[in-house]
Amino acid sequence: MKGGTYPEFIGQAGEHRVMSELLIRGISPFTSRLDHGIDMILINGKTIQVKTSKKHYNKATNGSCYHFQLTGKWIKTNGESKKRNSDKYDFLICWCIEDDVFYIIPSFEILDKKSVDLYPNTIGKSPFGKTAFTRDRSKWNIYKSRWELLTI
Repeated sequence: MKGGTYPEFIGQAGEHRVMSELLIRGISPFTSRLDHGIDMILINGKTIQVKTSKKHYNKATNGSCYHFQLTGKWIKTNGESKKRNSDKYDFLICWCIEDDVFYIIPSFEILDKKSVDLYPNTIGKSPFGKTAFTRDRSKWNIYKSRWELLTI
């Protein structure tokens, strides 16, 4: 193993990092050795898929973002592949490595998504003009560090 990071190691690191956050908060996770879209099951029965990403440059916004490719099957509706199978998990937890930020997103929010781009604490150019803006106010910001959603 020479240099660089390997995607499978990043994913495993993310699962361990999320597990440690859950344990610190008094939430007991159980892990699966088989990867079929569910990485953890909580004692209350809620299921979790963990995604991990390093920061990437986003040309469209002239700034950095974290890109999370979602897994799952696309369902053809009226000849178009639009809706996504949530892989039967209740929550997607995204870990933004460099900023050490977590987003706890309910699966119903990503049913029609192939990927999610997150911009924690990043200022960039708006694709619609030259005004600087904080991407942290995006629709996903309401799920930043929302660990309590797992216990409701």
